[in-house]
Amino acid sequence: MTGERYVHAIFPNAVAQGEVVGLNIVGIDTAYPGAESMNSLKHLVIPIVSIGAMDGDDVLRWKDGQAMRTVWPTAGRIVGCRLAGEIAGAGAYRTLMLRGDDVRRYGKQLVDPRFGLGAVALRTVLPALSA
Repeated sequence: MTGERYVHAIFPNAVAQGEVVGLNIVGIDTAYPGAESMNSLKHLVIPIVSIGAMDGDDVLRWKDGQAMRTVWPTAGRIVGCRLAGEIAGAGAYRTLMLRGDDVRRYGKQLVDPRFGLGAVALRTVLPALSA
């Protein structure tokens, strides 16, 4: 994402690298585009997901007890996110980030725990939260 080189030794990146190797072995010239920084773990029984950079023009946050979501957009595009406790929807953030989708239309709903792949696939905005 930044153009800098890092070792990201996790399974999804190994799978992507394996696909590139396989294509090159069969004669299809394919370059490995690189990978974003990402990881997932459980720390003191709390699931945590980290994707991309912790740097952006803006910061969107949601917190409820031990659960939290932080998303960093730059120019309306996600450059990173951190989820703890409530990690459902991590794939939606990664998809939006990799596609470079403009997420400004979601506003604060982007960090709502109900936000997920359904909203991304339909490119919709969630109904307003009740007070």
